[in-house]
Amino acid sequence: MKEALRKLKEINLLNGNVVQFTNRLKMLYKQLEIPLVKCLKKQMIKILKAFQHIQLEV
Repeated sequence: MKEALRKLKEINLLNGNVVQFTNRLKMLYKQLEIPLVKCLKKQMIKILKAFQHIQLEV
């Protein structure tokens, strides 16, 4: 019985760690989301401009 209780405590600790970890990941994502979107938009614009030049040459 003691062993089972000990295992349960370990599992609860692990679950707590996983929750903390996922919360940290969500926070990091929120912090990075805006810079990432801005960067992707810039890259997309560059790519689109490059394609426009290719079409003009043809």
